[in-house]
Amino acid sequence: MRSLQQGAADLPLSKRVLPERCSVMDIEVSSVRFSFYGKSAVLTLARDITDRKKAEEQIRTSLKEKEVLLKEIHHRVKNNLQIVSSLLYLQSRKTNDQQVLSVLRESQTRVRSMALIHEKLYQCDDLANINLGDYIRSLTSYLFNSYGVASHMVKLAIHVDSAPLGSTAQSRAA
Repeated sequence: MRSLQQGAADLPLSKRVLPERCSVMDIEVSSVRFSFYGKSAVLTLARDITDRKKAEEQIRTSLKEKEVLLKEIHHRVKNNLQIVSSLLYLQSRKTNDQQVLSVLRESQTRVRSMALIHEKLYQCDDLANINLGDYIRSLTSYLFNSYGVASHMVKLAIHVDSAPLGSTAQSRAA
C-alpha cells in the first residue's frame, strides 16, 4: 500500500490476500491520487476477483485438455489414412488385372490426397485462414509424382489469390 501512496505502483494491482475468514481471496486494487481541500489524497478501491481467477484457470485447463484431444484425433486420423493406403497397396500387389490395379492405385492416390489436406489443416495455426495456394501446390506436386508426369513435359502454372478457405465457403452459404 505504501507504493500506492507514493505513486510507484503499476495500476490496477492484483494481489492475493488472506482475510479474517481465513480463506484465500484474489483482489484487484486500483488507486488514484487527487487533491481534496488543498490536501493530497489517495482513493483506493479493492475488488474481489477470486471467481474471475477461478474461471480463468478453468478455461486454461479446458483449453489444454482440448489441445491434447485434438492432437490425439490428428494422430489417429493420420494413422488410419496410412493404414488404408497401405492396405490398398498390399491389395494391388495381389492382382494382375490392370483395371483393378488402376482402381486400387487411384483409390490410394485419393487417400494420400486426403492425408495431405489433413496434414495441412493440422499444421495451420489459423483454420479460418488456410493458405490455399500452398495446399494446391503440394497437392499438384504429389499428383504429378503419383501419376509419373514428367515436369519437363507439362508446365503447371498456379495463380491463386490468398483467400481464407473456411470463411469464403461459410459466407457463400449464409
